[in-house]
Amino acid sequence: MGAPARRRRLAVAERRALLLELGLRLFGARGLDEVSVEDIAREAGVSAGLLYHYFGSKREFHHAVTAHAIERLALVTAPDLALPPGQRLVSGLVRYLEYLRTDAGGWSWLLRGGGGDERLGALSEEYRRSIAAWVFDALPPQASTPVSRVAVRGWIGSNTEMSLAWLEVGEPAAAVVVRLMVAVLVAVLAAAGVDADVVEALRADAETGLRDLPG
Repeated sequence: MGAPARRRRLAVAERRALLLELGLRLFGARGLDEVSVEDIAREAGVSAGLLYHYFGSKREFHHAVTAHAIERLALVTAPDLALPPGQRLVSGLVRYLEYLRTDAGGWSWLLRGGGGDERLGALSEEYRRSIAAWVFDALPPQASTPVSRVAVRGWIGSNTEMSLAWLEVGEPAAAVVVRLMVAVLVAVLAAAGVDADVVEALRADAETGLRDLPG
């Protein structure tokens, strides 16, 4: 018999990322208060001391889990600038839902607030602002008004609620949810007084992307 295979030693950054992803899964499954540092260490196969070495405390670990998740989400859903605006919107929403589905329990917990505090609220607010900027970057400058900015923030909130409902029941198909999200955005932009030609151009362009979706 040959010698047993030696386990590859993980780099610090890689081990840290794995711990953060595990934290999101455990917090989503059991709730923040029901998960101890020892639980996380046991699941990860490391010592509690190593976890404290990386993060300092459970509170800091919680902050790091949230920051890591939001950073990953922002990276995954970053707009593809090679696409026309409406198709860029569809592509980003598809990737958003696909990423949430990789850990439905964890993301349900996080989208509900994840036991957040002021610091975590600031992280979430930064992400919401990036999504709003992403929308307005796809529109002419004159489309950004106080009313339309409020409307888009409302749309972002409605996306969170639709995502939560979808993650809980696992249906309808993701493509159907994307269609709903696009329809709501088009409606709120029109209601906010954005030029009708601009709204129609966005809708028609998005429809091109929607036609390629299954379901």
